[in-house]
Amino acid sequence: MEENTAIMSVSPKRAPRHLKAKPVRGPRKFFAPLVGALVATLVLGTGIGTAFAMAHKTATVVADGKVQELGGWGATVSDLLTENGVNFSAKDSIIPEPKTAVKNGMKITIESSRGLTVIVNDVRKDVDTTEKSASAAIKALWEGQAVQFVGTSGKDLQGMPLALFAPGEVYQLVHDGATSQMKAAKSDITPEDILARNKVELTGLDVVQVLFNPGAAPIVQVQRITEENVTTSEPIQFETETTNDDSKFTDEKVVTQKGVAGVKEITKKVRSIDGVVSSEETLSEKIVTQPVNEKVTVGTKKRPASQPIAATGDVWSKLAFCEAGGRPDTNTGNGFYGMYQFTLPTWRSVGGSGLPSEASAEEQTHRAQILQARSGWGQWPACSRKLGLR
Repeated sequence: MEENTAIMSVSPKRAPRHLKAKPVRGPRKFFAPLVGALVATLVLGTGIGTAFAMAHKTATVVADGKVQELGGWGATVSDLLTENGVNFSAKDSIIPEPKTAVKNGMKITIESSRGLTVIVNDVRKDVDTTEKSASAAIKALWEGQAVQFVGTSGKDLQGMPLALFAPGEVYQLVHDGATSQMKAAKSDITPEDILARNKVELTGLDVVQVLFNPGAAPIVQVQRITEENVTTSEPIQFETETTNDDSKFTDEKVVTQKGVAGVKEITKKVRSIDGVVSSEETLSEKIVTQPVNEKVTVGTKKRPASQPIAATGDVWSKLAFCEAGGRPDTNTGNGFYGMYQFTLPTWRSVGGSGLPSEASAEEQTHRAQILQARSGWGQWPACSRKLGLR
């Protein structure tokens, strides 16, 4: 993710809930008017006193690990908790359930719910959990899936937020090219706590992400992020302007103005994560030098077909007719040119320039004779064999 909110709370904070136990007392205002009547009717007092004593009950309440003895006059677990100022919600785990009739000496266990935000398959999920740590909740809810921790919200009855790991849980701490296996401390409530205890500082745009992958210890990873403006020069390609000339043949092409590439400066904002470029944003472009277009003149006149050389009956005339019908301008498009079917490298090796098919018949014969003297008749294997030259 571009922004990693593993070090931030991502949903509204719940107001801290605190366990406020009230002294175990009877309702004073209810008893005061009856004192005189109870004394006056002593014979009935024993029965009435017994009834009130039976209505008042005490219970052992374990609220998020804190044990207290609470008493009250209510009929249900909910009544007793409310009477003693214990705030709870429908998302909390209360055993026995709130509507259960309260009994003297019973045990009531409360596990507060707190908020957890994660990303699973690129989808943000906000849930409430009564687990002791975010890690335990993630393993319980998304076992076998890759999960990215985002944040927690809310506190329990003792004012404690949901811890990232349980004390002693193993995790991997990754930062600045190093990976260390660590054990969570009781004080490791948030990713910031983990970094502070391990003396890892975040600077500038740095972020920390917490990843849970199947079959591996959770990862607390610090990403060093930098952003800088970088200016580079890039070429601007020139265009080619073509002009037709009906006085020249179609195979004639003349460059009348050579093209020159231009130059532009581009300034980009470059974002890097751990030294690797992750994104680039173009901020501005400035043309330093305009390109110069190339101008070319090409002929439109069709060149007349050349005539074959005269068949004189000598060996070179016969070879030329065998190879290319005696036509000096032969260009078959397969890399062989002229009446002796030179390749360009061979043509140039014997002193030729341009295309062999553009040279005169006399020059082609001269270059062929140089080639034969140097390398023999094997340069024309089929025709030399047909003419009995080897």
